[in-house]
Amino acid sequence: MGPIKQAFDYTLNVGSEILVANFKDDAFFRFFGNYRLEEMFIDPDQLFVDGSFASLHHSISALPAVEEKITAILAFARPYLMPRAEAFERIAKFSTGNEALSPVKTISETYRVSERTVQLSHKKYLGYSSKEAARYNRFLKTIKLLQKNEVPIDWLEIVTIRGYYDQSQLIKDFRHFLNLTPTQYLKFKDSLCSSTLD
Repeated sequence: MGPIKQAFDYTLNVGSEILVANFKDDAFFRFFGNYRLEEMFIDPDQLFVDGSFASLHHSISALPAVEEKITAILAFARPYLMPRAEAFERIAKFSTGNEALSPVKTISETYRVSERTVQLSHKKYLGYSSKEAARYNRFLKTIKLLQKNEVPIDWLEIVTIRGYYDQSQLIKDFRHFLNLTPTQYLKFKDSLCSSTLD
């Protein structure tokens, strides 16, 4: 599917199984190549010389344990995985510990390349822009903060700590990434936690 940038709904038939492979960082493009996603109308089986996704599906369907299925998928994927690009290494190594610094600007200055080159590399090797990555990382940190906080939540404090402009921007991020409001997320989280304890 490529990088998923927002929540979407799907339905599985009764008795169906789903195994989701999360590609980290540049792994999706190292596996499939740097196609523009909107132009990638290729049958995925055509990307492989001696195998296909259909044959992979049949072989892992027969395996009883999830761990065995994952091992089989990794073994299948390994020969097709391309080496990591040098341009991505610059992005992957970036770690300032200071959220106020712009990764694009810092990488640009450190490696003496234009900011536009860094932006294009980010999009090419990760499938999303550095701005989208920063938004997602801020949202993940917000979720972690909510998991630590006791009810009732001080939303103004969350907005301030995580650097949102206002509460409406926070709500937009929740709707964008989870298709839930912050309050709906807390109810959903609590229902999951209580049902696992029962």
